[in-house]
Amino acid sequence: MEKRRGTPYKKVLTVLVLLGILTGVLAAVQFFLKDLGISIPFVLPFVRQPVPETASVKVTFVTRYAKCDDVTTTSEEISRDRVESFISTISGEWSAVGKDGSGVQLLRTIDDYCPHHSRTRLIILNRGHVAVYRGTTPDPRFLIKEYPDIRESALEEKCRDLLKKGYLIEDEPALVDEKVRLYLEGIID
Repeated sequence: MEKRRGTPYKKVLTVLVLLGILTGVLAAVQFFLKDLGISIPFVLPFVRQPVPETASVKVTFVTRYAKCDDVTTTSEEISRDRVESFISTISGEWSAVGKDGSGVQLLRTIDDYCPHHSRTRLIILNRGHVAVYRGTTPDPRFLIKEYPDIRESALEEKCRDLLKKGYLIEDEPALVDEKVRLYLEGIID
């Protein structure tokens, strides 16, 4: 009687089963030997390594200013055991928008201008007359007021040259507009 060999399908299936068993044995050996500091290099990619627990969490604070759409971001490291209590103390003002293994992202929206647009004014010549903008650039979104009665041609040469480049005034938000008013009074006298 003649011995019958297996079909090609059975051969492939046998090889795959043997490879699966071999891989499982190698992974198990690696798992038990890792505590002894012994590793099998070609098995390491297949064995999940534990993620080390960090002592702190990075908390990123994102503040969006509604009136100018500017965003500021700051980060702070907080110990992992204080994160939940920290978030609960600031929960009224901030909302958690992102959380991953290494950190938390908190967002708040303030219905005002950012510090840059609140504290800075640019006085500049625009279309032949004086205009005042929030911030340091003549952006039409931040035009506060145009003064068509203060014409470029009526200004002294020194003042005209200065205002062509732009004159910046920076101060506390409560004082900056008063300084602009005083400056404008000084150039039309």
